[in-house]
Amino acid sequence: MYNWCMSNVQMVYVKCMGISYSVFITSQPIKVDVHLMDLDGSHVVLDVVAGSNTSVAQLLKQLELPKGCHHVFAIWIASQSLHLQMRPEHKPILHIRQWDAIVRQLTNYNPDTERPVLYLRRDALLTLNDERLIKDPQAIKMLFDECLLNILKAMYPCSDNDAVLLAGIYMQIVYGDHDPKKHKVGFLNNINLRHFIPGVKLEAKAPATKTSNWAQRISTEHKNITSKGVRDIMKLQLMYLEKCRSFVIYGSAFFFGFAQMGASRTGGTQRPPVAVFVGTNCRGIHVINAISKVLLSSCPYEQASSWNCSSDMKSFHLKYRDSSGSHSLIVKTKQAAIICNLANKLSGRFKTDEQSTNLPHRGHTSFRK
Repeated sequence: MYNWCMSNVQMVYVKCMGISYSVFITSQPIKVDVHLMDLDGSHVVLDVVAGSNTSVAQLLKQLELPKGCHHVFAIWIASQSLHLQMRPEHKPILHIRQWDAIVRQLTNYNPDTERPVLYLRRDALLTLNDERLIKDPQAIKMLFDECLLNILKAMYPCSDNDAVLLAGIYMQIVYGDHDPKKHKVGFLNNINLRHFIPGVKLEAKAPATKTSNWAQRISTEHKNITSKGVRDIMKLQLMYLEKCRSFVIYGSAFFFGFAQMGASRTGGTQRPPVAVFVGTNCRGIHVINAISKVLLSSCPYEQASSWNCSSDMKSFHLKYRDSSGSHSLIVKTKQAAIICNLANKLSGRFKTDEQSTNLPHRGHTSFRK
């Protein structure tokens, strides 16, 4: 089976800044487009210095990441349904050419609809403590841009109040101090509101009231942020990031699957499987509804009694206990082994030399939206 599985499955997880590249399968690529994960779709063009044998490390060297921040970001390869973080020795061009096989191995989607792209994003193994030590303005902006996208795509579920607070901070970043003459009724509308509030929240409100209610609340919060006197962009970005870091799911690598949520309350019949994202980060394992983006469950590592994948590596099993009792969760996903490996690594339960040599020390992330 295609050698990208060298020891089961070898690359890693989730989404930060993006690198996409136009590569012609039938010719030797010369350049690669590296897209950052921001609302503008920014990108840089890199030289493929060794042709198809160009490594991730060679691409990263050209990116000239801020000093002391090489552990913060990683290159991912991704298509619509699958995101994988790559190690420095991996060869992206070769993986692009093998993408059909990778998609078949790790998803149930049609490879013909999956166009691979490279991303520069937050490293899935980065801890919150290490992230908080970062002081470089460029690195902070990159982390902020990625975080903003995850908020707007509702991959970091939050309350309406938190969403308004974040929108108020972002208004201060984009427009500066609140100006009642400029930032009045109608300034935020159905179109630009989506740059400040997750779409699922906008769609959840009654159509006649959702725009005016959100706009009014955001304007009030913008005024409140202005009154605090914080005008330095980097400090505002850090304020936004710190709020998001309080969410249990922040920094997660996401894996798509179908969860069996247990029997219904009426009649005890089994509920149909629910499409979910399994988020795995330094805090624990979390499950959100893939459609509504509601957080369904969150299990800190210290509450988990076990997690493992089935013998056919097509389902992930989690057992944990909280104040309400014991729970078990089964998620059908071809990335089960990757979830287990990542959880092992992030939880600290298994040291590197205790892990099977058949397991990757970095994983992949399925990320369908």
